[in-house]
Amino acid sequence: MSEFLTGVSADLVASHEDPLGLEGEHEHTWRVTAWWPAEPLRDGRALRASLTLLLGTLPKVLPQDLWSAEAIAKHVMVLVGCVGCDIDREGFHVRLRT
Repeated sequence: MSEFLTGVSADLVASHEDPLGLEGEHEHTWRVTAWWPAEPLRDGRALRASLTLLLGTLPKVLPQDLWSAEAIAKHVMVLVGCVGCDIDREGFHVRLRT
């Protein structure tokens, strides 16, 4: 098995309530990158479509259990064969690997 991974990215634009109660509801753009093993070869267009479809099912105001980058990364890991997820938001980064 190769050490290389294949990744695709899409943006998630949504709002959430500040869990500390300091900022109220506010919006972010999260750059979401999902990763798969590079072998066997995969169609990157299909991978990106699956990521975009999954992110599109999320509500515009994220629920309390899905407001953090860590929670979003766990949610993305349901994609078949996905072995990792990176989330970038305004200089803050989260990486999740299986």
